[in-house]
Amino acid sequence: MASPQLITHVTYTLHTESLKLRTLTCELLAAICLLSVTQGHMLVLAAFSDYCIAHEEAFRFEELIASLRFSADPNGDDEDADEIELDEEGAWDARTSAMTLVNALTTCPESLEERIQLREELGRRGLNEIIVVRILAACFISDACLNQHNARHCATSVHQKQSSRKLTSIQ
Repeated sequence: MASPQLITHVTYTLHTESLKLRTLTCELLAAICLLSVTQGHMLVLAAFSDYCIAHEEAFRFEELIASLRFSADPNGDDEDADEIELDEEGAWDARTSAMTLVNALTTCPESLEERIQLREELGRRGLNEIIVVRILAACFISDACLNQHNARHCATSVHQKQSSRKLTSIQ
């Protein structure tokens, strides 16, 4: 933690198209928060404040939260956002590590007030809506997969019963 500028520059690497680099950066920043709860956490928050200024975000954490969205539109205004998209390789890993970072940022402070402030700040950026959409999408995917599995299973059972009847009638 000798160089706060190093953590700031590491945070700047989130501004990239490389999903692998985003994944590694989020994991590193989460580790810094968790391993050095007071100083590391404060340095990561300060780095995100610097990131906000350097990359002309209106608010801190905008790009981090935008990376969690389903839609390609960073503002979440995409009309097709409710459709499940097939993500490029590594997108889910990047989203998972971004959520790990969010969890580290919001659970590290000892002060309840600071935790609440951070959670509210992230909520204002759209985190709560993203979580709800993810949960609903996971349920939708699970239900769709379950229905598809059940339909295949029923079709197979019906086909097996029909085959069995044919064999019985032939004998």
